[in-house]
Amino acid sequence: MKSIVSESIENESQIKGKVNSEKRKSETAKGLHKLFVNELKEIYWSEEEIKKGLNKMIKHTGAYELADELTIYHDVIKEHQKLIEEVFLLINEKVEDVKCKPMEILLKEADTLLEETKKGIVRDAGIISSVTKIELYQIATYNVVCFFVRTMGDHDVAGLLHKILDQKKVNFEKLSQIIDSIELKRVDAENQKN
Repeated sequence: MKSIVSESIENESQIKGKVNSEKRKSETAKGLHKLFVNELKEIYWSEEEIKKGLNKMIKHTGAYELADELTIYHDVIKEHQKLIEEVFLLINEKVEDVKCKPMEILLKEADTLLEETKKGIVRDAGIISSVTKIELYQIATYNVVCFFVRTMGDHDVAGLLHKILDQKKVNFEKLSQIIDSIELKRVDAENQKN
């Protein structure tokens, strides 16, 4: 038979365990939220810098279909920025950006390509390569933030971010189609020379 004192000690121990468990969950949630907000700030910076990079690429491309696709993508990014601003409001955070170093490197690589190539198929292929790398990095980043926000249980924010992610995937597919189109044109041009 348990004494009242031992039952009291057991109950107190259980309460402390529950409190500690809740405290750990709270610390984990705060840490995940902080990580999510930092990623969101980097995404916001990246979207603006990608728009600037696309402006340069559009001016330097030789293929009209590539220029058109990049122009459409530029406009889509404006929509993404508005959705990201909405996410900041939903999570009660100030809209701000933080430089994303991996994206900065990818964009510098694109600038170098534009400087080192002449207008034509080689530059166009390089632009597609650069934009594809940028897209893949963004798709990975949006996948991660979608995972964070689902883990935190915020389905409204997850919906907005998934909308952007889905658009990124569509853009990636369109770039793949342009690559195929340019390759076919090159083969046709070579066949006509022979």
